[in-house]
Amino acid sequence: GGGYACTNNGPYKLTPGNYADLLMGGGKIMHLSAGTYNVNTIALSGGSTIIIDSGPVILQATGTGFAAGTCCAVNFSGGTVSNIGGIPSNFQVVYGGAADIILSGGSGDYAVVYAPNSAITISGGGDLFGAVIGSTILNSGGTSIHYDRALQNQLLAGVGGFRSIGFSWNKF
Repeated sequence: GGGYACTNNGPYKLTPGNYADLLMGGGKIMHLSAGTYNVNTIALSGGSTIIIDSGPVILQATGTGFAAGTCCAVNFSGGTVSNIGGIPSNFQVVYGGAADIILSGGSGDYAVVYAPNSAITISGGGDLFGAVIGSTILNSGGTSIHYDRALQNQLLAGVGGFRSIGFSWNKF
C-alpha cells in the first residue's frame, strides 16, 4: 500500500499489512490489533494516539527515505502510544536501519523497541516498561525505564528473548 494519512475524524482501525508512511496528527486515534504492520516510517503529531487493542502488534519500519515533515524512521514525539494490556511484548517496534527513533511525549508506556543500529532518544518523563535496544539511547527527559524480566523467556519479532547483560550511566 501507499502512504496512510489520517485526514477525517476517525477513529481508525488499521489492519495488519503493508503501509508506506503512516502519518497521524490533529488528535486522531488509531487502533491496532494483533499482527505485523510493515511501514516505511511512522510519525505521531498534534496529540495523536495509537491504541494497542490486542497483541502482539509488531511494527516493522524500513526507513528508506522520509515523508515531508518527518525526520526519523519512528517518531512518537507529538503523540502517545497506549498499550492498554500493560504487556510490553504486545507492542514491538523493530527497525534494522540507522535512522533515528524518537520516543517522547509520554509515548510507549509498555513496549519493546529493537533497533540495534539506531540512535534512540527518549524524553518526556514518565515510565517505560519493557526493553529498548539501540546503538545509543539518550534519555533526556527523566523517563524511568523498567526492564520487564518476563521478556527473558519470550521470542520477540524473531530476535529471541532479551537479557540484560550490562548497564552504565554516562554523563556528557
